[in-house]
Amino acid sequence: MDDHSAQLQASIDLTGEIADAVNSAMTRHAPLAIAYVDGDGRPHLSLRGTVQVYSDTELALWARSAGLPDALASNPCVALLYQDLANHTLYQFTGRARRVDDADARDRVYGASPEHERSQDPDRAGTAVIVEVDSVRGRGPNGVVAMTAGHTVDP
Repeated sequence: MDDHSAQLQASIDLTGEIADAVNSAMTRHAPLAIAYVDGDGRPHLSLRGTVQVYSDTELALWARSAGLPDALASNPCVALLYQDLANHTLYQFTGRARRVDDADARDRVYGASPEHERSQDPDRAGTAVIVEVDSVRGRGPNGVVAMTAGHTVDP
């Protein structure tokens, strides 16, 4: 596939180059940004060093403060952005997020977070958040990426 070809997919597949990029974002000095809207309708945008691929269709992160997890109760819609200028890679994710209180899931998300991020919350007082990804758009090492849950999108 050349750089001008699109990878049109009728389902979400967060494996391969996407998983490699997301899971090594902090090593590449490219933390993901997440956008969400709080219960008062105010938008928020923040960098998150703990974003990771949780499954083929889900991302996860560890939230040290209550802002994002609390906001999800009134509006679960989020957007995340990964950008690695050095490698000409950009992915925009949209989806629906939820806080997760299950001990096994919390341990998994916390444990897969970078050591530097875990050291900021040694008592594990934060919250695990899982995002069911609805769409991915962008450009990776193999060209344009366009995926959506359930149907094909134009790149």
